[in-house]
Amino acid sequence: MPYPNKDSQLSISVLGWTTPFRLHHGLSMRTISLVDAAPLCARISSKFMIVLRHMSRRYDYSNSSLLHNDSNEPGATHRYRTDSFRLLRLLRGAPNSDLKCNLKVRRLQHEEECENPEPEPYDALSYNWGPQEGHKFIEIIEGSNVYPMPIGPNLDAALRQFRSEDEEVFLWVDALCIDQSNLKEKGVQIPLMRYIYNHAQCVRVWLGGEADGSSHAMDFVEGCLDLSDFDKRIVNVVESPHWAALSALIRRPWFTRRWIIQEVGLAKEAVVHCDDKHIEWRKFASVITMLARAQPQLRKLFRESAGFKNHPDYLGDLSELGAIRLADLTDNLFRRMSDRTITGRHFTLEALMSSLSAFEASEPKDVLYAILWLANDAHPVAKSADTVTEQTLTVPVEDTPTLSPVAMSFPEDATFQATFPLRTDSDPKSDAGADDLRPPDSTQRARALSEQSRKTQFEMTVTAPMSELDRVAQSTMGGSVIDAKATLRRSSQTHDESPSQPMPALSQIVTAMTQQTFPSRPRRLSVRSAKNDKERRQAAGDHLRRRFPKIRKGRIVVDYGKEILEVYKDFLELAISQSRSIDILCMPWAPTDQTLPSWIPQMNRNAFGLTTSGVYRRVNADPLVKRPGHLGRAPKPYDAARGRPTNWMIPKDGRSIFVEGMVLDKIKQREKPAWDGVIPEQWMQAVGWDDQKHSPPERFWRTLVGNIDGAGNAAPIHWEIACKYAFAQRAHGGNIRTSDLLLDCPSTVAEFLERVQCVVWSRRLAKLERLGEESLCLAPGKAKKGDFICILYGCSVPVVLREYVNGTAAAKRISCQHPECPTRQNSQSAERTKVHYEFIGECYVHGMMGGEAFNEKRHRTDYKIFDVR
Repeated sequence: MPYPNKDSQLSISVLGWTTPFRLHHGLSMRTISLVDAAPLCARISSKFMIVLRHMSRRYDYSNSSLLHNDSNEPGATHRYRTDSFRLLRLLRGAPNSDLKCNLKVRRLQHEEECENPEPEPYDALSYNWGPQEGHKFIEIIEGSNVYPMPIGPNLDAALRQFRSEDEEVFLWVDALCIDQSNLKEKGVQIPLMRYIYNHAQCVRVWLGGEADGSSHAMDFVEGCLDLSDFDKRIVNVVESPHWAALSALIRRPWFTRRWIIQEVGLAKEAVVHCDDKHIEWRKFASVITMLARAQPQLRKLFRESAGFKNHPDYLGDLSELGAIRLADLTDNLFRRMSDRTITGRHFTLEALMSSLSAFEASEPKDVLYAILWLANDAHPVAKSADTVTEQTLTVPVEDTPTLSPVAMSFPEDATFQATFPLRTDSDPKSDAGADDLRPPDSTQRARALSEQSRKTQFEMTVTAPMSELDRVAQSTMGGSVIDAKATLRRSSQTHDESPSQPMPALSQIVTAMTQQTFPSRPRRLSVRSAKNDKERRQAAGDHLRRRFPKIRKGRIVVDYGKEILEVYKDFLELAISQSRSIDILCMPWAPTDQTLPSWIPQMNRNAFGLTTSGVYRRVNADPLVKRPGHLGRAPKPYDAARGRPTNWMIPKDGRSIFVEGMVLDKIKQREKPAWDGVIPEQWMQAVGWDDQKHSPPERFWRTLVGNIDGAGNAAPIHWEIACKYAFAQRAHGGNIRTSDLLLDCPSTVAEFLERVQCVVWSRRLAKLERLGEESLCLAPGKAKKGDFICILYGCSVPVVLREYVNGTAAAKRISCQHPECPTRQNSQSAERTKVHYEFIGECYVHGMMGGEAFNEKRHRTDYKIFDVR
């Protein structure tokens, strides 16, 4: 390639930046003079620094190891500590200087016997990770070595906001204090987060920097605390920009994180930060809960606001926002003392999972793991390593004055069947309770045991004969025996694999127990009379052993190495075992994943969906199994199975759930779904209501509201008049647009229509074969002709199941009778018929929601076992 001419104008590109230069020819050398040398040098310097940082050696977390000391020895088992964590010491610096820190290993506050130092007073950071690109770094200093650690822009902004120019600051930050690339360490450290947040001086909530008028929104929140002005603000059109700014603020990504529920809920004190503005969480939560309750007035306000296009639903459905849910939850999750110390939990894991759909997790397993420690019936276990032979079960003891854990070790291969723990207390006056089975003279024998035998665990499994469902499931799965851990749960008993093994008599149990040798334990202490923490933990351990069967029942191992289906099975096994109900199969809680079986309800069935503008709008009807407006163990509004307990089984290796029940009917005719809450005119034709001058058929208007009101009580009789009024407003006898009618109608009609939307949205009206004109059915939008209406034991509402025979939908096989069609049923075929069902969803069958199907035989077929996949 020839040289360019003398004094030619060219350009040079260095690391993505282009700058012009002029080339001069000399006699013996060529030189380049940069036209814009200074900016290019600065850019090159900055770019090279980023490249060098990326190329630098990453921080080795073994420098602040959380392994047990003996794990560093050759051949030792690698066991992660459950009594220690890392703290970040953020070094002081000027606002624009590089972030620098140290990582320090500290013990948990209650672990006094741990050799690691006690933690300094620290704050815990709660923030949204957000995008990780942006070339931001924090330097971790370890002795004379400096390790650049990449961090996201949002975390960079938060650390700069909380860094001091005068002193070092101690923080706990999950992205830096946990080795995120080490699944084993995460499995141990994540269960400790509840203690870390609970013992922090303050939880710092970081919403991000200034955007969308957030500074004005933070000031507006302070102003709303003056209740004398609040009522004026929700009707004054001038205030609408401030409400819009506050709405934008509480839609920030932080409010959708699932982890924030425990981070804020466990905090003794929490402060919300947005840029350089801050406010106490309790004050912030008070204002946004008042915002949700003022939604009717705010709809009128925005309807009159030209600046927001007179859109009454500009703010969307506020009650579904994560911010509103969080504000309502934080003070209701726990029982607390006056100093904010937690003494107990209010809700079951099932209630939490089915009610927290507004909160998301980037890791699908965290849908469960992020809320395990908030439930009163779940007992998380940290899985420290694959080679560990013992697991430590940690649960809070509710009758202790502080939130402190109690640890108890169990063998890794301990059975999950119903067991009798063999208690060995030497105190003859102990209040052991009904499950304290002490053989005679065991104390004398126990005293002679060696120290090692005292650590031995003894337990005895009581077996029962194989049930009918065991045999059917065994034959359905090709004659294989189901793993004992997945055996049918019937009335809280676990059945043995062998069908011939009889239930042992109580005398046999006692005889077997007296033939064992029993280790001795010191005299039991009372938790309240304990003199120090060591005695308190020992007493609490005794309390834990007395609760052994219950704790084993709620035990869930936190293991990020598990397949997602196995994690969800863990949850369902616990939820169904505890509640003896399978209503959870009708409550959407799992992230949308096409590979999951149909009996795991996914978020795309949720009643509300998030638009691209961050506004929640209704997309489906509310679940029928849940009493409206209630979280927890509220009475169910329906009882289609008439209280019959569930009979179920989830095989260990498979995608099925086996449930017992019966077929009630089959869909004969279906109408168009009520998309967007628009009731098709065909619905009125289907029930013979052609003249709206007459009152609507009772079965029709009661079906539209599920025969209950918004509080779960019986539907009021005056809703018949409201129904007639609403349908009389339709234009030219067309469809009923419920959302349009709600903008301008009497309050009684509005109350009726709001309930109608909760019940019919995206559902379709259907008629059934046997019940015929006696009843109506509201079925899921994807229901088809030929689908079965079934009542499953343990489910409070009927469900729609689709039958498959040898992998083909049964309705298709029956409808096609062409002799050469491969889907045609062939009764002469020697092929073994394999039948399974797809779970379509719950449904409302008028007149059958209270167990009426069990009154008359003509309403039902024989008992069946459904293999649902």
